[in-house]
Amino acid sequence: MKPLMNMFEEIISLDNLFRAAHVTLARGRRFYGEGAVFKFNLEDEIFRLHEQLANGTYRHGLYRVFEIRDPKPRTIAAAAFRDRVLHHALHDVIEPRVDHIFIHDSYACRKEKGVQKALNRAQSFLRANKYVIHLDVKSYFQNINHDILKSLLRRVVGDARVMELLEMIIDSTRYLAMNGYDNAGKRRVSDVTHEDNQLYLFEDDVAPESVGSDVQSGVAESGFRVKGLPLGNLTSQFFANLYLNEMDQYVKHQLKARYYVRYMDDMVLFDSRKELLSETEQAVRTFATESLKLELHPSGGPSPVSKGLSFLGFRIFSDYRKLKDTSVSRFVQRMKRYTAEYFALSSCRGEQAEFLAKIKQSTQSFNAHAMNGNTYRIRKVLYDRFPIINQYGLAGM
Repeated sequence: MKPLMNMFEEIISLDNLFRAAHVTLARGRRFYGEGAVFKFNLEDEIFRLHEQLANGTYRHGLYRVFEIRDPKPRTIAAAAFRDRVLHHALHDVIEPRVDHIFIHDSYACRKEKGVQKALNRAQSFLRANKYVIHLDVKSYFQNINHDILKSLLRRVVGDARVMELLEMIIDSTRYLAMNGYDNAGKRRVSDVTHEDNQLYLFEDDVAPESVGSDVQSGVAESGFRVKGLPLGNLTSQFFANLYLNEMDQYVKHQLKARYYVRYMDDMVLFDSRKELLSETEQAVRTFATESLKLELHPSGGPSPVSKGLSFLGFRIFSDYRKLKDTSVSRFVQRMKRYTAEYFALSSCRGEQAEFLAKIKQSTQSFNAHAMNGNTYRIRKVLYDRFPIINQYGLAGM
């Protein structure tokens, strides 16, 4: 495709910024904290953001960094609210114009795609073949190479001012403040500058004074990282999809693989020829290493489809699919914790209501995911185990 031009004015237009702000508020903490402050001063904030973008004085802020442990420990970097508004404004203009370059069987973070369609497609391929192989990338978001990503973006974005904003977002993880404070635990994010010695998002980050000249080490001479994207950014999802589109194009057009499905960094390949599938895996691994600077987890090689396929939280077989045991156990542990905390707050109705909302959100999220499989019985058993779910109708079954 020809690089996209003349998008800058549309992206920074007041209409687009207000629309992006309303979407961001709907998803975020619009009733308290930074979101509530932004909402209270909405017009002033949007006009100020528009002016800074128009005159070139906008600079991306720092991040609030925290860890989650469900299903596994992960570091999340949350950008300042005004930066998240810009992320939405950029994404909402660029992504629809780029979507057509993705292959049909790429299902993450795209309209009219998603988990259910990815599972359906994988199951149809499983029925048509004898062997399957599942591949995924080691620490994918942490290892996306900035130089490669920027090169891929320049292929599709020809507007220099838009590209400058995209590169600013990519480079914004140079320094990250932990939980909104500096290392001394005294100053909030708004008071911290990029020159301060911040905590780092990724394990191999180093202080500027200790950086060498070897770009492959993960940092440049200036001390800025050249790989890794924060999990909390909407733009990171789009960047990550674009990055592995290179893999999709290679698999489909160079390797001529007919049965291939990708959901973000989870990839499954099917074939009835075991030897060919092994050769395809090796070719994919080589491409990932040499062209994208990524490493794939060991796969164990092609497996008979009769044994099923673990994909997107399910165990898939030819005529049914069930939730993985780990998905069920995580839900049970989470509900135990939430309900215990809920009843411990019996004297505080306000806090109880907040926990009830948390239980509802978690249950409905689990229910929506579980409905992608043959799970009615297990869901009923789980919800009967926690009476609060049925008492308040939280599952939406």
